Amino acid sequence: MNLTKEIIAQDLFLIIKDTLIISDIHAGYEESLHKQGYFIPKGNLSELQLRIEKTIKAKYIKNIIINGDLVHSFGKLSPKEKYVLKNFMSFLIQKGSVKVTRGNHDKVISFLLPEIELAEQFILGNILITHGDKINKHTTDKNIKTIIIGHEHPSITITHGYRSERYKCFLKGKYEGKTLIVTPSCNMLIEGTDILKDKLLSPYLKNIEDFEVFIIEDKIYDFGKIKKLKKIPFRGVDLIFLTGDLGKANLARERFFENQKRKQAGLPEIKEDKNHQKAVHMEIHNSTLEVLKYCSRFAKVYTIQGNVGIPSKSELKEEKKKFGLKLPSTKEELEKLKVLEPHSAEYGVTRNYLDWLTSLPWGIYSDDNYDIHKAKKILDR
Repeated sequence: MNLTKEIIAQDLFLIIKDTLIISDIHAGYEESLHKQGYFIPKGNLSELQLRIEKTIKAKYIKNIIINGDLVHSFGKLSPKEKYVLKNFMSFLIQKGSVKVTRGNHDKVISFLLPEIELAEQFILGNILITHGDKINKHTTDKNIKTIIIGHEHPSITITHGYRSERYKCFLKGKYEGKTLIVTPSCNMLIEGTDILKDKLLSPYLKNIEDFEVFIIEDKIYDFGKIKKLKKIPFRGVDLIFLTGDLGKANLARERFFENQKRKQAGLPEIKEDKNHQKAVHMEIHNSTLEVLKYCSRFAKVYTIQGNVGIPSKSELKEEKKKFGLKLPSTKEELEKLKVLEPHSAEYGVTRNYLDWLTSLPWGIYSDDNYDIHKAKKILDR
């Protein structure tokens, strides 16, 4: 999609003639998460390489500009981080001439990659490319008509009913009369700043009501101006306080009222069996998490524990012993959301982790099939 006559948005990148612009790679981010106890499958940069490869095949690219925050760590990189970074840069160098604008994370790039040209900005004709964590000195140059920044990692949450999805996006607007384009982070693990509710970081983004939003999905979609997209639930809310009993207990209630009717009719009550109790616990667990997941997309969530809620580790052990339920412990992760800032990377990772946990079919089992001949037939297809 053309954002201007000269600038094309394709996938997560911008293309200006024969130059590919990639922003906010944050190499080493997975390693940083591992140190914090998040076990994220590796392969983020491998996926990015595939996307770059696909874009380069579709367009004639000779030059690559990484617009800041090539690495994630502010300080010394671990041997693993260095290895990942050098492999990735070797891949890019094979594709074209590589330059890097200095981002606020790029404190050690000049020592690690002395062969790479590093600068505060690059200027292509009348286009200024700078990271965006501070106002670049060339911003006011008369010959500069367009400014491209990264840093902000713009994203947007689209809500429909009880379903919310976060999408990376490009922004296009004006800064002091010049066209300003904001690019998303190319790191798939970083959701970024929700432009509809989070506090913006870049000094270039003072008032974005009239900025246009271009959402990245299977292709790039023009979603219009931000001021028209702000009609979403919980807009402007900083804290959501939930006063207990978040989950559904329909199965338990139905059994209770059914037994009341039977009692009045002089019939024996239906005895609780293990399968029904198991189903009751699963309904409570899954529905409670759905409520918390939904609300946590908009603000910090505090809860008062009621009769129906998220079990603690000890309660999970008891449920496993009683009913054979193997449910993940999510209480600690939910507590973590209370203290993290919603726009922080860790908040997004924690919420994504909860999304992943709750998308798995806990409590639903299939019969094991150990037929080796059947397995061979399937694998040989």
